[in-house]
Amino acid sequence: MLEAGSEVGEVWRSRWDSLTLFTPAQHDALPGMAFPAPVDSYPGKDSVADYLRDYAAIFDLPVRLNARVIDLGLTDDGLPVRTADAVFRAHQVVVATVPFQ
Repeated sequence: MLEAGSEVGEVWRSRWDSLTLFTPAQHDALPGMAFPAPVDSYPGKDSVADYLRDYAAIFDLPVRLNARVIDLGLTDDGLPVRTADAVFRAHQVVVATVPFQ
């Protein structure tokens, strides 16, 4: 996983204080870990950032911080994903970004 920020979920923490998810907590979980908020509540930005950070730590995900993707290509060998420091090769890519980034 490539994260442009200096910590997992950084972009969530940097948004406006009133930011919440638009889906209730019972629908916000990632595989293997429930979202720690009351059912039918709408988690705020810091709760989301904490959840993403904790999820990455609990599942020991290979996160590279400060790795802003600057190019995504398509070749016969797959998808080259370029940051300022490295080129990664992938067969599948999920682009999970925020608006205006």
